[in-house]
Amino acid sequence: MVSFQGWDFFCSVCCPCTAISLPLCKNKGTLMRALSMIGIRLDKLEPSQRKLFDFSEERLSDATVRIRRKTASKATILICTCDRLEIWCEENAYELVEPSLRELSLSPLAWKKHVYTKEGKACVSYLFTLACGLLSPLFGEDQIISQLTACLNRSRIIGCSSFQFEQLFRKAVTLAKKVQTQLDLGVADTSVAYGVQSLLAKHYGALEGKPVLVIGSSALARLVSEVLVAEKMQVYMTIRDKEKADLLLPKKVLPLSYEQRFSVFSQVDVVISATKGQYYTVKKSEAKGPSLYIDLANPFDIEPEIGDVEGIRRYTTDDLECSLPQREHEVEKAMEFIVAGVEDFFSCLATREALIDIQQISTEAAKDLVYRLHDPVSKLGLEPDEKHQLMKTLTDTARKAFSHQLFETKKHQDHGAYLDLSRPLASGPPTYPGDPETEVEEWATLEENHYRLKRLSFGTHSFTHMDSPYHILKEGKSLDRYPVSSFFARAYVLDCRDCRIIDRVMVQDLKPDVEALLFCTGWEHYWGDVRYLDTPPQLSLEAVSFLLEKGVRIFGFDAPSCDDMGKEGLPIHTAILSKEGLILENLCNLEALVDATFTLIALPLSVQKSDGSPVRVVASFS
Repeated sequence: MVSFQGWDFFCSVCCPCTAISLPLCKNKGTLMRALSMIGIRLDKLEPSQRKLFDFSEERLSDATVRIRRKTASKATILICTCDRLEIWCEENAYELVEPSLRELSLSPLAWKKHVYTKEGKACVSYLFTLACGLLSPLFGEDQIISQLTACLNRSRIIGCSSFQFEQLFRKAVTLAKKVQTQLDLGVADTSVAYGVQSLLAKHYGALEGKPVLVIGSSALARLVSEVLVAEKMQVYMTIRDKEKADLLLPKKVLPLSYEQRFSVFSQVDVVISATKGQYYTVKKSEAKGPSLYIDLANPFDIEPEIGDVEGIRRYTTDDLECSLPQREHEVEKAMEFIVAGVEDFFSCLATREALIDIQQISTEAAKDLVYRLHDPVSKLGLEPDEKHQLMKTLTDTARKAFSHQLFETKKHQDHGAYLDLSRPLASGPPTYPGDPETEVEEWATLEENHYRLKRLSFGTHSFTHMDSPYHILKEGKSLDRYPVSSFFARAYVLDCRDCRIIDRVMVQDLKPDVEALLFCTGWEHYWGDVRYLDTPPQLSLEAVSFLLEKGVRIFGFDAPSCDDMGKEGLPIHTAILSKEGLILENLCNLEALVDATFTLIALPLSVQKSDGSPVRVVASFS
């Protein structure tokens, strides 16, 4: 029997009746809008039942809208993958199960028994765990990351997403990418391979010369083959790509194409399957010849009913006398990441909640002021257009003034409030085409070296970073020549989400004490998507000149570049950097700070003659 402490956690999460128990951010959970989720595990159904869930994108979009309407939810996201269907709702007024099943053309009477549910804070922990691949049938797989991103995009396009869902799913996806690049959840434990060898020895005694077929070329399949070859067994192993046979095949293992696997059934006594596929490698009707089958896959490779055939025995990893210490170790590290990710999500909500309160109060106060000024303004004898423009200006100015005063008051009330605006470094391809890849590599581990050490490899413009004039100007100033005080500034976030051009009119009312202007374009939602490299709202040269004259010295963007990436030249970069201004790119969490004024802290690495640097950007209200 497999002994694995982390497996207890895994099973408790998968159980429909069990909620995840993870530490959450203290005193911040109440700020979360109510979440509810119902789901059906498709991998637990019969093939004929699974066909009912073969939905088109149009059908999923339509169902999402209808479920939101029927449940009177603030927001709805529908997740449909090869192994599960889940419906996520925010602040639903009515219960989810029956209306959701009906909208998916499923009988509530027949399908209620298959439904599992999550509520409230448990939904947060569950989604982070799901995104990391810990709940996937193929344990540790990373396909779920792109699937969650696609589900969020679908909901956003049809108007069924929300700020809370955007934050929850994006943070879960970001964390999952970090886990996948820094940990090896699919690690093949040697104990499994030796468990197979022990099982075969009990059945056959001496193993020398015994023929065996290993289906699959995964790390586990190769490890098992190596152990069996060491016992002098005759091992066949299937390879889908023969060109990679020399790289994948262990020594003394005989290659066989996957399609030809049944050709050796008459020659082997044992079949071992360890693929990462979603379909059976051997069905009951195909089990002719071998008398022993060992299924090491999850989900199963070998049809379970094979074990019912007379004279045939079928085993799984649960039948092996082994443990999974390496996987357990990786899962423990993943759980540390997940706990931190959950804390970060609730911290973001807490900051957002305070800012929303201030923004709402400011808006209502501005409306009240304009209402009180209606009669005095009417007596000025203005033309209708002039009166309309004056009232609009009064509303915007009053809202910003009230907002500023409330922020200042809150700042003095709070001991400290901070929001991270930067993306953590993680292994992966470059954000900007042509830049170096980022690598975060384990250099030393506690197990081997009694301490931890990582080797970092990245470009000076990786992830959230700062550009200096030295980046594009021949005699430009490098970052190490700027005094440290240059990286602290009074900042303001401008809402640019509903425009294509950010012109002078949009920035002309900026307060004189603002030294850093951050542009919230909404582009951060496309992080990890090909659309992130499309052209975001563009800052005009006229606006740049005006802001530089006003004393703005740091320009920040939630996009990969402040220039149009589809055109030659860098006019905006040149205009800012030629005046020794600084540029921040790939910022995040700006939507939580729209119209807010705060202290910006943006500290780059201290590198000689640096043209740029990854930077930790923090908004401070302390």
